[in-house]
Amino acid sequence: MSSLIQWSFGSGVSPLRNRNEFEAQWRRILKKLKRPQRTLELRLVKSSEMKKFNHRFRGKNKPTDVLSFPLDSGPLQGSLLIDVQTARLQAAQYGHSPRREIQELFTHGCLHLLGFDHEKSSQARTMARWENFFNRHW
Repeated sequence: MSSLIQWSFGSGVSPLRNRNEFEAQWRRILKKLKRPQRTLELRLVKSSEMKKFNHRFRGKNKPTDVLSFPLDSGPLQGSLLIDVQTARLQAAQYGHSPRREIQELFTHGCLHLLGFDHEKSSQARTMARWENFFNRHW
């Protein structure tokens, strides 16, 4: 079985161990939501790199935890960027491990790649339900 995640790591970011968990989660999401198996790009970055992307694509001159860039067609579903430094800070605030925070950000970003959003309250409730469902399966 070929991988559905193309990994990359920003300068100074260490690769995660047990990356197969992320592959399994992506496959689980696609299967449960009845979506075709498409590849995603996942890049783990530091806050300095995330800040540049967030400024360029969202006009916000600060880092954010996760950005998603969906594609409409082809073998690639889109790209996710996760800021590992912001994830570490949020993990401390929420009382869980940085790895757990990265897992939750991954799930959140995957749902965005599949068209889910949280701008309107009804959309936010639907997205939160799916996030809670999938985050129980790590």
